Amino acid sequence: MKPIVNLLIVIIGLALVTGAVAPSGNDKDMIVRLQGEVLVLQRQIRDLQESIDRSHAVSLPAMEKAAGLAEESVKKLAAIQDQLSHSGALQGPNLTGVVPRLNRIEEQTIAANRYLADVKGDLKDVKASVDLLRAQSGKQP
Repeated sequence: MKPIVNLLIVIIGLALVTGAVAPSGNDKDMIVRLQGEVLVLQRQIRDLQESIDRSHAVSLPAMEKAAGLAEESVKKLAAIQDQLSHSGALQGPNLTGVVPRLNRIEEQTIAANRYLADVKGDLKDVKASVDLLRAQSGKQP
């Protein structure tokens, strides 16, 4: 008789535990809905990562090229300014105002170069953020 009582206690205990753990119909619906929302969010994150990757792939090389061209322009302007300064003594009055204009152009080119360098840094920050998101989501490129 004692084994039957023990078996009955075990069965009642299992029934109570399973009943307490098993979600109700309402909870099951909520879980299914939440799983669907998680899937939608995962797709949106993937789409966002792909969009950022495409933008980054197009803009970073363009910015690097623009920065390189700006640096070349600064060097060329400096060389022109040196040549004008050396020949300025010979040309004298014919070059009045050219050097200040070249100085303004050089300053504008330097400012543009700084701006492009800032944009390049921002793009690198975006790439780092994307890499971090990938690392957190377990997705590698």
